[in-house]
Amino acid sequence: MAGALLSNIATVLMLAVVVGALSMPTLKLLAVPLSAAGVAALVAALVSRGRDGVGSADGAAVAPGRPFEPRQAVLFAVVVAAILLLATLVHRWLGDTGLMAAAAVSGLADVHAASASVAQLVVAGQATPHEAQWPIALALFTNSCSKLLMAWLRGGSPYALRLLPGLALILAAYALGAWLA
Repeated sequence: MAGALLSNIATVLMLAVVVGALSMPTLKLLAVPLSAAGVAALVAALVSRGRDGVGSADGAAVAPGRPFEPRQAVLFAVVVAAILLLATLVHRWLGDTGLMAAAAVSGLADVHAASASVAQLVVAGQATPHEAQWPIALALFTNSCSKLLMAWLRGGSPYALRLLPGLALILAAYALGAWLA
């Protein structure tokens, strides 16, 4: 459980890197919400670890593999390009509502690709950092819903229900940070 919650720190850090690489003004606006979400993920993981107890893992070996898979990098680039195209088309057709919808749907698959697409719209002058803030939040929310679904599929409802409070804390911290920023 702690590992699942700690993985959200990597999600937040990668989100900051992706958004910052494309749009520094958007990253500056998201600094407080992303920091709050990262701290919340750490707190949730530590609380979970304390409840699980030391040594609660079953001792199973970690599957071997490489930390960098070129095929996954290419797949990520293809997903980002497809989502960028979708977000641009939907934003032109439906305006800000379309951008929210595209970010929400894209976030189900990958919050980073959805956020990269939104940040790219800022760079292209088709959205402002303030307009990008909430579609990125929505992508993070729908991505968290996907994580809960995966937890349920992999570990059943007990696992998903144990993960839910931590994800809810992370999302609440992000929303509070966005509201304060």
